[in-house]
Amino acid sequence: MISALALLGCASAQDLRFSNDKPEQYLFQRLNQERQRAGLPIVQWDSHLAQAAVAHARLLAKHEQLSHQFSGESPLLHRIAVTGLRFTSSAENVARVDVADDAHVGWMLSPGHRANMLNPNYNRVAIAVVQRNGRLYIAEDFARAIQVYSGEEFRDALVVALHRVREAKRLHAIHFLPDPSLRAAACSTQGDVNEVAANVTGRSARAMVFSLSQPDNFPDQARRAIASANAREGNLEVCFRPDAVYGYANFWVVLVLPT
Repeated sequence: MISALALLGCASAQDLRFSNDKPEQYLFQRLNQERQRAGLPIVQWDSHLAQAAVAHARLLAKHEQLSHQFSGESPLLHRIAVTGLRFTSSAENVARVDVADDAHVGWMLSPGHRANMLNPNYNRVAIAVVQRNGRLYIAEDFARAIQVYSGEEFRDALVVALHRVREAKRLHAIHFLPDPSLRAAACSTQGDVNEVAANVTGRSARAMVFSLSQPDNFPDQARRAIASANAREGNLEVCFRPDAVYGYANFWVVLVLPT
């Protein structure tokens, strides 16, 4: 959202002084107060998001205007991704005000900005404030951050989740074997099951390709296939491939079950 805010806040005089002495901390506290008041979990400060917020706040001050993407600047998703944060969704509020509290009040009065602040999906935030010519330029970045997995850790967690599906139906566990050719396919497939099928020629098997950011959130098709499989062994490979389309915590998964 893009808004130039110049509203009188309802905080005390002491709060207003604190808001400009330590504006990032002040806005962070006010944000979590609003979330608690709405019965929502608080958001945690994130150092990765802080990198993105600081860089954008500096551009806001440099241009002395509001925008979510200046000429030559990457979009928000990319700005956050390059910090290394693993996340599935994000949002940003910006403001140009005289007093930090004006930004908070103005955002809460704006439906779009308020929705970002009170979105139960977000669990991380960072706020950056840059002063220029007596005005404060503010970027407030939100994200849904998730656990960081290595490829091996993600595969192991996915195997556990798949075993749970079998256990719930009192079925024997399937032993998932590694397959380097399938891992290579997972790293290059972009969801093309035909490319994976080329690696299982000569076998009577069913191949599935899907993307995941969390190992216990696999698609219903895979859940049904696991629950109905009679095989004792199968193949499972994963590859971390973040992008703007599938998300910046995305793993491609290749699952092969004998038929």
